[in-house]
Amino acid sequence: MAVKLRLMQSQSQQMSLSREMRQGLEILQLSITDLSTYLERQCEENPMLERLESLEQPEGLENAFETTSWAAMGNPFSGELKAVRQDTLEEVLLEQLNCLSGLPESVIAAARYLIGNINDRGYLELPLEELEAERGLPGAVLREALDVVQGFEPAGVGAATLSECLLLQLRRMVPRQPLAEALAAGYLEVLAARKLKNAAARLFVTNEEIACAYRTIQSLNPYPGACYGGGTDSYVIPDLYIRSGLRGYEIFCNESALPAVTINRYYDGMMNSMSRTSPELQFLKGYHRSAKWLVKCIEERKKTLLLVGRAMLEHQFEFVVKGKASLKPLTLRMVSDCIGLHESTVSRAVNGKYVQTPGGLYELKDLLCSAVNSAGGEVFSVPYIQSRIRELIREEDPGKPLSDQRLSEQLAEEGLTVARRTVAKYREELGLSSAALRRSRQ
Repeated sequence: MAVKLRLMQSQSQQMSLSREMRQGLEILQLSITDLSTYLERQCEENPMLERLESLEQPEGLENAFETTSWAAMGNPFSGELKAVRQDTLEEVLLEQLNCLSGLPESVIAAARYLIGNINDRGYLELPLEELEAERGLPGAVLREALDVVQGFEPAGVGAATLSECLLLQLRRMVPRQPLAEALAAGYLEVLAARKLKNAAARLFVTNEEIACAYRTIQSLNPYPGACYGGGTDSYVIPDLYIRSGLRGYEIFCNESALPAVTINRYYDGMMNSMSRTSPELQFLKGYHRSAKWLVKCIEERKKTLLLVGRAMLEHQFEFVVKGKASLKPLTLRMVSDCIGLHESTVSRAVNGKYVQTPGGLYELKDLLCSAVNSAGGEVFSVPYIQSRIRELIREEDPGKPLSDQRLSEQLAEEGLTVARRTVAKYREELGLSSAALRRSRQ
């Protein structure tokens, strides 16, 4: 019996450890805003947790910046809340249009016109016939442009009606959903009235089949444009910040944005005075163990963020000083190998975290970059290759724009082996038109 009891206790401890480990991983993955909310909730639920009113600055923080010239740096650290602009639906659609190549200029112009007439919900504000009459565009060109726009993300954009919006989304599904398409095309009023049996009878299918198709339609987005911003600023709080001090650039955790928590000394002292057999003691022990683990997780999160951040800063120092074109190749695996943490742990530490640098606010993942090998064995980052493509196009003869193949050849002359398709991909990511379109616009 004693052996069985010890086995049960061991299994229970393993399960408890597993839950605690999961909590630690979840805390590491939380952004500073989400973590702040999480800690507030934990303080409300656990009497053993106590929130401190203030948190001391990291040791030496004030001295580190005594000689910093804020005027020279443009005072980039004037506040914790930093604005991140939310792209509008129109901007998202125009960006996708700019990445296309091979379209006639007339279709591109018509597509821009249509995008300008799509409302914030993602629908065309006027029927195609009215838009055709208003602009005087050929109907065939306008319809071709509409097909182009309706192929963009988000799925369903550019529809004139709810039925068309749902059908546009359904037609992208693999495999196709013919029954759901039939419902979206002619039975929305029946579905709205919840007359599923009526629809099943009229379409000669079973109630189960109609219910399945109905659930598919319910999973669609009736307002595909609603998830995009209005061009306004949303605010994020950086998890890390980089500052220039006496010892050069240093990285710190933004602890001031988090509620500082510790073990409640009153209840901790009460536990020491209780009888070992007291049920109240057993009750408080559970809360005490959870509180200690939470405090430890917060400290481990800080250590991990600093470890990852410092490794990335050391590798991408030129990026902090000079900008994105100076990014060096850096992957999660490289960071993992450098600091001795598992790649999945590094990924959790990077996910959703922001770092404030003298040059602006960036997501940590912006410091990651894939590599391109040169003929001489050197390694260059993708942003560097993209910057060279942009420069070559900017310097080209407007009457004889460089094709993707010619761009690839010129890069090869510099020792950079980049395939024509890859050049085209990078050019489109930069929002630069093909050589044919650049020539036609002269």
